[in-house]
Amino acid sequence: MKISIIIPAYNSERTLVNTIKYIFNSKITDFEIIIVDDFSTKKIKDYIKNNKVKIFRNKRNMGPSYSRNIGAQKAKGEILLFLDSDIYIKKNTLFKIIEIFKKKSIDVLVGLFDERTPNNDFFSNFYNLRMRKGLLDSLESIDFVYGAVFAVRKFAFDSVGGFNIKYKNASIEDLELGKRLFAKGYKIKLDKNLEVIHDKKFNFVRLLKNDFIRSLDRVDFISFKNLLKYKRFTHSSLGQIISVLLTPVLLISILIDIKFFIFFSTLFILLNLNYLIYFFKKKRFLFSLQSACFLFIDLTVAFIAIFYGIIRRIIEFNLYKKMQKIL
Repeated sequence: MKISIIIPAYNSERTLVNTIKYIFNSKITDFEIIIVDDFSTKKIKDYIKNNKVKIFRNKRNMGPSYSRNIGAQKAKGEILLFLDSDIYIKKNTLFKIIEIFKKKSIDVLVGLFDERTPNNDFFSNFYNLRMRKGLLDSLESIDFVYGAVFAVRKFAFDSVGGFNIKYKNASIEDLELGKRLFAKGYKIKLDKNLEVIHDKKFNFVRLLKNDFIRSLDRVDFISFKNLLKYKRFTHSSLGQIISVLLTPVLLISILIDIKFFIFFSTLFILLNLNYLIYFFKKKRFLFSLQSACFLFIDLTVAFIAIFYGIIRRIIEFNLYKKMQKIL
């Protein structure tokens, strides 16, 4: 069973060399590496000079969805492993993936971040641990994929037409693909032992911008029926979703009465206590305290994005109805 590793990359010189190095350090050798250069400023073939790595370059910047689809078209393996250009696999990662696909009747396998990250700053660690904890709390049988690291049988990927290229930015293109795979009856498994290192460096602005875009795009996929059934939305817990709705109330309570503020602040902490305890266990008290403060800012930004997204969808729907009447 051959595996094709597909890596979309854009201006990824800092991490991509290490991504390739870790792949070649694998226990197995029967794989191919396909990099799709999404019109990077510095051509990838100028610094990745290995004849075992196939590099294709887009004629203009097309985004990760398009780039992954190009890689899948060029792939010869039965299994497609999609990695981001800042992901470092472990020595036995490829062996694990192949063994799972051989032994189990699954079509898609999703991994998660290791708790370690090469970056020591607060924001990179916060993102890394938050994403990891969200996936650790998820069921093993899921209806989404995580674009940073997931493997899929090529016939399944091809049967749903690959990624939807209307999503040019890295936001919910993986979620949307997972929904289509799940709807077609393909089995998606989250393996919580399939861990990879994530070397993405965040700062205050970059992380808030990332979460604003993702929250905005996810408006299309929120199902209140599934939310109540599974008590979560993809890797976000029901507590975090309620916390998003609580943020404007918490802000208003500051202006009304200190008692209201204390009450809603306590409720906010309780709703996110699971995450904060996890942060404390991994990074101790100061990190957990910083996380509680930043979480409020981050979820406030998420609320603004969701509110804006809902208003935008209502306007678009009304415009669509008016156009239908005219036509």
